[in-house]
Amino acid sequence: MTHKTSLAALSFLCIPSLSAQDSGSLATADAAYQVRPEVAGNRTVLRIRMDFAGDADGTTRLQLPSGSYGTPEVWNSLRDLQAAGVEVRRVEGKSNLRDLVHESGAAISLSYAMDRSPELDDGVAYRPAISASHFHYFEAQWRCRLPERNWEQSYSLSFEAVPEGWTVFSNRGHGPGPYHFAAKDQDLNAFIAGGDYESELFDVGGKPMAVYVQRTFAEPESIVATAKDILTRQGERFGGFDDEYFVLSLSTREGLQAGVAIDKAFVCLLDAETSKVGVDVLIAHEVFHNWLPRTAAIHEWKYGEFMDHFRLDWLHEGFAEYMARRMLLDAGRIEMDDYVERFNRDLREQARNPQRRTSLTGMRKAAKDALFLNSHERSSYFRGPLIALDWERQLQEAGEYQLADLVQAFIARASAAGGTIKEDEFFALVEDFGIDGRAAYRRHIEYGDEVMPDAQVFGDAYRWEPLEIRLRDAGFDTFSSRRADRVIGVVLDGPAHRAGLRDGMEIVELQTVRSPDEEMRVKVRDGGLERVFEYRPAGPVVGYGRFVPVGKD
Repeated sequence: MTHKTSLAALSFLCIPSLSAQDSGSLATADAAYQVRPEVAGNRTVLRIRMDFAGDADGTTRLQLPSGSYGTPEVWNSLRDLQAAGVEVRRVEGKSNLRDLVHESGAAISLSYAMDRSPELDDGVAYRPAISASHFHYFEAQWRCRLPERNWEQSYSLSFEAVPEGWTVFSNRGHGPGPYHFAAKDQDLNAFIAGGDYESELFDVGGKPMAVYVQRTFAEPESIVATAKDILTRQGERFGGFDDEYFVLSLSTREGLQAGVAIDKAFVCLLDAETSKVGVDVLIAHEVFHNWLPRTAAIHEWKYGEFMDHFRLDWLHEGFAEYMARRMLLDAGRIEMDDYVERFNRDLREQARNPQRRTSLTGMRKAAKDALFLNSHERSSYFRGPLIALDWERQLQEAGEYQLADLVQAFIARASAAGGTIKEDEFFALVEDFGIDGRAAYRRHIEYGDEVMPDAQVFGDAYRWEPLEIRLRDAGFDTFSSRRADRVIGVVLDGPAHRAGLRDGMEIVELQTVRSPDEEMRVKVRDGGLERVFEYRPAGPVVGYGRFVPVGKD
């Protein structure tokens, strides 16, 4: 059953499995939150009321909104904390805690405002997203808590006096509410959001779904339609959703592309200028994580004192990315040229990545030595889709299966085993489909060989074009040098060495660049004198390639 209505009507609907109980009664919950969004200048201020019973001893510990998702000291945005008949005391040495002194077991109605400047969180993915036309807070960024209540409680969440034309929602329900649910205080993961959003409610396999897209994006209605199609296709193909409902939301975040899984939801934060194809692929990728690795994963094992997760990301992340692209192509949501260009980007990123030939042993050593960089992590994101592309080619040549059939079999087997299977079981399953998956794993993950696709992988409509690219090479270990505030790891006769940098120089300023053709600047203190070195981090030239439509340059 599909529900599609105007924004005004939507603001009075609830996801069926979260339908509000009759009453506006807060007394039915151990802790109840009412949120009133108010537009004030360039921002939305949240005025929040929290109702609960105080402790029997007359003192209740309160924790102010906390720094979840990389939001340090978010409680500094709290204003006007007060409660009638209650004395609010600071806790010595704990700036985010308060003691509420009251009569024994008193009914407390606490009020406060979250008034946060939008500029505080520019360029940081999961901090609150705030403007005059929307708000989006994660987990505990908006919520005063009762941290000493470590037992399951009943909660109520509702919105009041919502600005006209706005939609409000959470991963706990849609519309003003109230929504009722139970959780331990420390486990309550509830985002809240609202504003000028396009939205649609619908069912997949009898499970309620909700999609929200901020209208700042171009073609928000089209994005909602694609998201609905993705949720429906993936749910029907791979066995439906385990949760009783699922929420997908897209909000704007200038200059970034990010997504995070939250209980019963996935939240994407994107630059409003992100291309439609980019938005669609991100949605398809992140939704696919409901099955890989959430429903089906290879059992992870520990290496030393850290989890060796990166040795599996080629599958969990890389295959999710491949399946996202493939399903959009098969659904007619992206063109073949866009599909091929995604793999051209993988090839280009593989060539540019400093870890393009780093073995699994090298990855482990980097992690053990606290030198594991984004470039190590990213290697799985291009190796995985290229390995998946090759497996798809092998299956197509055999003419019996698609890679989606193999993935579906993996999901079914892992689900029956409680969510994970061992590596040997996984590779035995892959072998049943006629693919020597273990050999590919050893070559490209264990040994670090670059993944080069077959020149005919896209058929006769595309030709392979060899290319060269110059790598960016600073000539010294910039990561370790930043941490130590001194130059470390200067390579003999490398770019830094030729410029005059030497190990041990004290770093005053270090400006790195993204391109080998840009000048990077290093200011050091050497023998009591400050010196500035400017040079181009030009590394070696390496070969790679791309697929070009036949008949086009």
